[in-house]
Amino acid sequence: MAFYVVYIQEAHPTDGWQMPSNLHDGVLVASTHTFDERDSAAKMCVVKLGIKIPALIDDPQDSTERAYTGWPDRLYVIDASGRDLGRVLGVEHYPAQDCLVVGPDRALVPLVKAFIRAIDLEQRTILAELPAGLL
Repeated sequence: MAFYVVYIQEAHPTDGWQMPSNLHDGVLVASTHTFDERDSAAKMCVVKLGIKIPALIDDPQDSTERAYTGWPDRLYVIDASGRDLGRVLGVEHYPAQDCLVVGPDRALVPLVKAFIRAIDLEQRTILAELPAGLL
């Protein structure tokens, strides 16, 4: 399975919500409006952050960001073969256990050791072994 960084619209542009840490680190990027502007910003980001995995660039219409938005979570449930079972949309809290809300159908996946085999925050994945028909 391949992993990529996707550079989306700048979260803290100089002409928007500029963060003091950006000023301190010399990461000064204005909002981008064309692919070439975003490409330049992405290249600077890769260098400044020392990103080692391949980086892709979202289009100026933010298609990737809208399709895979990071709010509230940027975690994806995968099975042992690496198949994407869905994006984590949130967590529901129940008396017996918490459940992940997964995918467009908002399936509930119990957060229990019997189903959740590993959580890799660096890769943003949750490895799950789920009973047939749960998702």
